[in-house]
Amino acid sequence: MAHARTRLAPLVAAAAVAAGALLTACSNSEEASTLTTTVTPPRATRSVADPSGTAPAPALASATADTLQISGGWVKLPPKKDVTAGYLKLRNAGPAADALVGVTTDVATKAELHTMQPTGNGAEKMVQVNEIPLPPGQEIELRSGGLHLMLVGMKKDLVAGEQVPVELAFASGKKVPLRLPVLSPEQAPRGSQQTPSGGAATPSAGGSGHGGH
Repeated sequence: MAHARTRLAPLVAAAAVAAGALLTACSNSEEASTLTTTVTPPRATRSVADPSGTAPAPALASATADTLQISGGWVKLPPKKDVTAGYLKLRNAGPAADALVGVTTDVATKAELHTMQPTGNGAEKMVQVNEIPLPPGQEIELRSGGLHLMLVGMKKDLVAGEQVPVELAFASGKKVPLRLPVLSPEQAPRGSQQTPSGGAATPSAGGSGHGGH
């Protein structure tokens, strides 16, 4: 019996060593697995809003003056250096009618309110308007192919991403300053480059045409 215990002792010791090594390996494996799961190297990603990989568009301008709400404001990167257009949404949340009656800016010799009108032959002409009515409880959108801000005689070359200071004047006496971001065609809000009538812009009787505004 003593001889049998003598022969079993090395086997038990070897088994204990093997078991310890196995437990150590399992522990190391679990630790490595934990590190792999929790420590993730950073990955390069593209903006969801800009899958082309170009610079993300800056935030659109917005402001509130009492019951007047302005949102979605921006300026088009001009294809020509002398003129460009501005777009935004105006909401009159008050009980009384109001109107946008003017716009001023330091980056152009003049700023006007414009709209596009069909000529009857499939084309359109741009005309200046004195005001843009804002009925109570309604929202008016200034967009390409319709009502818009027109900046004429640019004093500097605009670049995408910079901000254009403008001030909107209303019939109620309110004056609202805004800083409109300049957006390239790739950064412009979806659908903003479309002209509703599909026609081509032609010069108005009193001035040159600014096609696509």
